[in-house]
Amino acid sequence: LSTAALALLGPQIARYPAWIGAIVLPGTTQLAVSPLLLHWFGAYSLVAPVANLLVGPAVAPVMAGGVLVAAASLAHPVAADTLGVLAWLPGRWVVWVAEVAARVPGLAGRTLSPSADATVLVYLGVGVPILWWWHRTTAVPLPEGLLLLAPEAAELGEENPSQREPA
Repeated sequence: LSTAALALLGPQIARYPAWIGAIVLPGTTQLAVSPLLLHWFGAYSLVAPVANLLVGPAVAPVMAGGVLVAAASLAHPVAADTLGVLAWLPGRWVVWVAEVAARVPGLAGRTLSPSADATVLVYLGVGVPILWWWHRTTAVPLPEGLLLLAPEAAELGEENPSQREPA
């Protein structure tokens, strides 16, 4: 859901300065998954968007570092350990921010979990207007725009994708 929110709203947000996107995108993804988090876990966090903003720059190095460590471990354990330290540094930042954010009083808690029906109604009530707005503000028709979420699905309607002319 957060990926869908980013795919739909990202091009709109990209029109603004980068610092606005850095603030809006974590909030967008948090809002996209919040109804599910409430439904499944009965938990909420008002500090999560700020924490996500703070750890955002560290996520790519952590993920890339993990891949490098896994690959290096096949070659030599010392290489994996060395790369592991490089991945650990931004990873430690992510953990530290999460620990500090979790200790902020009153900004996270538990509540009653809404039913599945209520969760679906929330997504319909919010999702339909967003899709309508997106359709009205972009030049890409909605069905084609939804294919941006899964580009390989665009080939499903073609009889022979290999005979397609290069772009």
